[in-house]
Amino acid sequence: MQPNTMASIGTLSKASGNGACRLRAWQTSEVRARRSSLKRIYAQRRWPSGFLPSVDREQHPVYMERPDGAHIKELLSQFGVDALFRWHIYCLERQRQAVRRMGSDRISIIVDAGKLTMGLLTNSQAIAFMKKITANDESVYPEGLRHMFVINAPRVVTMGWKMISPWLDPRVREKIHIWGPDFLPHLRGYIAPEQLPAELGGTSPHPIAWLRGVPGQDDALVGGRR
Repeated sequence: MQPNTMASIGTLSKASGNGACRLRAWQTSEVRARRSSLKRIYAQRRWPSGFLPSVDREQHPVYMERPDGAHIKELLSQFGVDALFRWHIYCLERQRQAVRRMGSDRISIIVDAGKLTMGLLTNSQAIAFMKKITANDESVYPEGLRHMFVINAPRVVTMGWKMISPWLDPRVREKIHIWGPDFLPHLRGYIAPEQLPAELGGTSPHPIAWLRGVPGQDDALVGGRR
């Protein structure tokens, strides 16, 4: 299976009849205005995200993102926790729709955490945002995530994990794997080398399909199949 590409933040939700209703509810003039403002920031400082042209060993699509700590703090400072939380939900719902078109109901996610900084742990908005999306995603979207692989994890991630992990259900904690720069031998246990692009130490000739659009924008969600 060759996954489509789309822009999105975070994990996928399980199939839910309430999803479409939530999505329609958030497409109000206020949310569209906030989305337009976010579009200007993303145009200046993109949050690299996209699908690998591959699947994991269980045949689930593989998504990857490279968040930047400074970028996260800027978004929170300008728009606030609640606005970013609504944006997060909008993106998850659109991502879920697109992945279902791929014929899958789960996804594995690789997060390259190399650009996350210690400042996130001392930022009250960042902590509040993490708590809010963690509680929501665990209760509403628990089954859409197969695995999350956090690679190149700096000290801030391991410290943050100690803070966040007690909030999570044990079944969710088991899906999350955190590794430093020596991630490759571990990652290959879940994703075959021929499915990984060269920049992740694999042998696939296909690069990561980094998206240039804005997460959540309708015209950037789903690309053509390879």
